[in-house]
Amino acid sequence: MKTLKNIFYASILLSLVGIVSCSKDKDPEPSKITYLPVISLEGESLVIVPLGVDFVDDGANAEIEGEPADYSTNSNVDVNSPGVYIVKYTAKNTDGFTASVERTVIVAEPFVDGAADLSGTYAREANGRLSKLTKIVDGVYSMSDGWGSASSGGNPLPVPAYIFCPDGVNITMPLVTTVFGGMTGSGTFDGDRMSINTILVDQGPVARVNVWIKQ
Repeated sequence: MKTLKNIFYASILLSLVGIVSCSKDKDPEPSKITYLPVISLEGESLVIVPLGVDFVDDGANAEIEGEPADYSTNSNVDVNSPGVYIVKYTAKNTDGFTASVERTVIVAEPFVDGAADLSGTYAREANGRLSKLTKIVDGVYSMSDGWGSASSGGNPLPVPAYIFCPDGVNITMPLVTTVFGGMTGSGTFDGDRMSINTILVDQGPVARVNVWIKQ
């Protein structure tokens, strides 16, 4: 009987040792600290370049754990073609974590002296939606809402754009990336009225003529 008891207790003891051993095998490895990259622009976030003039890139500053770090630059700027371009700067640490900043570069045609100034608030003729044109330089404007009907949760959803009108008559809406993909267009300005054939290039494409009346 004693022998059977001893065997029984020995079996329990071995089982417990096995459980402890298994638990030990599954202990997690010590956690590792990773230092995220930090990057910031040198110079302005919006740069205007006259058509045909070289773009001078001021670059960026990147750091990892307070020390200078390398970064990559992705740019599609074409100074021979009027438009809105993005320069993206990206830093990466040894664990693959990245940080990025962007600069907008506008390549603009020469302004015609005495051409009309389009800046002001406009209402879309079809629905009364308001959009504000703000002059960046002569003939180049930011537009607070270039589509004029998008909404989110029942509330207006502005779709920002840019307007080029160096002669005060002919309008170009250079291609920009929006929440709906690319948006571009062209049209004319007549006194207090803008008529722009606006295209959402990644939505079919979808196009319509938006008429905006200056308020």
